[in-house]
Amino acid sequence: MIQLLVASLLILSPLTQEATERAWQQAEPHRAPDFESFFPDDQEGAQRLDQLIDSNKLRSLEDEEFLQVIRSGLRRTRNHRTSILSWVGNRFIWGKSPQDADAIELCYHASDFSPSARKYGARHYAVYFGLSVVSEKTPSILRTLAELCVEVDDPNDIGRVAWGAADQLDELLPYLSPSLASEDPWEREKAEAVERIFKGELKAFEWAAERALRPARPRPWREMPEVRRSLREGDSAGRLAVLARIESEGLGEHMNDSYLADFAIAASDSDPAVRKGIAVFVGGNWIWRAGLHLIADGATDLILKLTRDADHDVRKAAVYYGLSTYRGPREDVLERLVEMALSGDERESHGRLDWALKNHGDRTRTALDALLRGDDLQRAQGAYRLYSRVFEERPDYAPAGIAGPADLVGTWTLELEAPEKRGLQAGAVEIVADPNGALGLATSKLDM
Repeated sequence: MIQLLVASLLILSPLTQEATERAWQQAEPHRAPDFESFFPDDQEGAQRLDQLIDSNKLRSLEDEEFLQVIRSGLRRTRNHRTSILSWVGNRFIWGKSPQDADAIELCYHASDFSPSARKYGARHYAVYFGLSVVSEKTPSILRTLAELCVEVDDPNDIGRVAWGAADQLDELLPYLSPSLASEDPWEREKAEAVERIFKGELKAFEWAAERALRPARPRPWREMPEVRRSLREGDSAGRLAVLARIESEGLGEHMNDSYLADFAIAASDSDPAVRKGIAVFVGGNWIWRAGLHLIADGATDLILKLTRDADHDVRKAAVYYGLSTYRGPREDVLERLVEMALSGDERESHGRLDWALKNHGDRTRTALDALLRGDDLQRAQGAYRLYSRVFEERPDYAPAGIAGPADLVGTWTLELEAPEKRGLQAGAVEIVADPNGALGLATSKLDM
């Protein structure tokens, strides 16, 4: 194990650097984030990182080794890069004083938003737990954040940057100038929207919902008959191979919506690994990272189908990469989000589903209110719990008989069951609420 770690570190320059060597601290010339240059293509490093995660030993490493191991393995890890980056940000950056310069450098390069880096799926948490919470953002960070918001259309990223850089707004806005002056009307329109979001005149999710209703930006594409043939006619091994090729060669950049029919055929493959791969790719490429174009109905239909797959991991991937990141107006998506969030079979996805439902805001409130006012008491009880979970407050309306926190206020008599102690009762138990809604319990002595 020690030899493996040494081998993985030999190809790296020391992570601890002088300020002039760190890209985020270098003003001129600007060095943009570069995922593939910073994180080596190191299979041994990935194995070391994954072993430490699996044994729950990664976070017990000393700071320098912790960062070095992550840098060595992040590119090839089989674990979620998002979780790994959250550990970096929480340990070294968010709310920390001083903030670790090398951890910021790692997050800076993980925030790479270029087409070649999209397949790593690292950008969002590198921004969320890293760059957005750097207390004094350098010109390189501010420029990166501004350019990122013009390039990507995920309202989670744009809204997070607007929040995180609000106290440096005057320094941030000038980096939008090149895009505001662009001859490309799509880039110019996007930059104008980002400027309004930065200034607090527009909410990121409001912009995304409105933009999803308007005509799409033409998407460049090319015909790849061998890819289509593998998806439509290949066996499981062939389909897995073409999915790997699509990812490694970045072929998604060259696909238009006509390819969705090919993926739909492949999604009936008997191997759940194929179906999961399609959920990840179609959800990520056509929904999560959808640029200035409509989220294709064909992609949404396919993701909805995969959320009903017999395999748990396929459903989970369809939720994570597609259903939860949908930003359009389709009611069947909202209905499926609610249905899965109410299901005990999907508990592993409840956090992601709750996050998505909260982003749908008033549409979610309306849907849950309809369930609360319906005739099915069991569904109403589920809707009550879901509403409280998503919005962290009690709904305006709840039918009688649903035990929400406020419904517990009053005087109760409890009967207790215990081995060889029959007839054990508690006297009156009074539950009260303070002016802030917090519940208190007043108990009496037990009567034997």
